[in-house]
Amino acid sequence: MKKIGLWMLSAALVFSIAGCSEKPDQARSAAQSVSVPRETAVTVYEPDDQALHVIPRSVTVTALPENQMKEAVTQMIALDQKQKYPVLPKGLTVHSVTVHDGTADVDFSKELKNIQGGSTSEDLLIAMTANTLTGFPDVKKVRFLIDGQPIKRLTGHHDMTSAFPRDEKMIKK
Repeated sequence: MKKIGLWMLSAALVFSIAGCSEKPDQARSAAQSVSVPRETAVTVYEPDDQALHVIPRSVTVTALPENQMKEAVTQMIALDQKQKYPVLPKGLTVHSVTVHDGTADVDFSKELKNIQGGSTSEDLLIAMTANTLTGFPDVKKVRFLIDGQPIKRLTGHHDMTSAFPRDEKMIKK
């Protein structure tokens, strides 16, 4: 009888010691590091009424921190589509925005190929996108992709393989 009691006491001691491992702390730490969507005010740019310059608009994006730039570009597209004469093609979406060494690669859907309006539309697209994304601290320049592939030319006026910096001259004062 003493052996059974001693055995049960030993088993209880082993289980209680096992229950004191660091795994709960690790689980708590992992749970704390999971990203949650945050509301953030960002500035996006849209064409002015004459489609000659861009104007800033403050919008609120709700996204995971790693998706805030993509959501900002999505909001930029949505604002343009509400214009009487949108610059960006209907159905345009953004697949992703990734940043490497200060350059944001913006991967648009194939609808970007349908941009109309020649050099003016191309200038506005570049200014809207570059000025929106260079508002984020890690971005100095913007490069354009379509379905993951670099773009050589859109309407034929700019070498789209270049990375474009912020363009203060295009912002209407």
